[in-house]
Amino acid sequence: MEKGLLLLAFTVITVLLLNTLFLRIFKLPKHKRERVRKILWLVYSLFFIGIGIAFLTSGESTISGYLYIIVGIGYLFVNWLERPEKPL
Repeated sequence: MEKGLLLLAFTVITVLLLNTLFLRIFKLPKHKRERVRKILWLVYSLFFIGIGIAFLTSGESTISGYLYIIVGIGYLFVNWLERPEKPL
């Protein structure tokens, strides 16, 4: 029970911190927002590639590992083309 409440508190605090961060990002000028967006896409794609490598090295699920690596490289490629300018 205590672990569940601790996990819930950690999740709520993390969401509040991320919300505060993104509200500050939205208040930045447009050119700085674009720069921050590129950095966040880069971190997101490297995170996906890291998860894929972890799956491959653990030997649990090689298909998932390759899929994560392909998606991470795809994010890098899209970021390089500067396509994610429009919100979904």
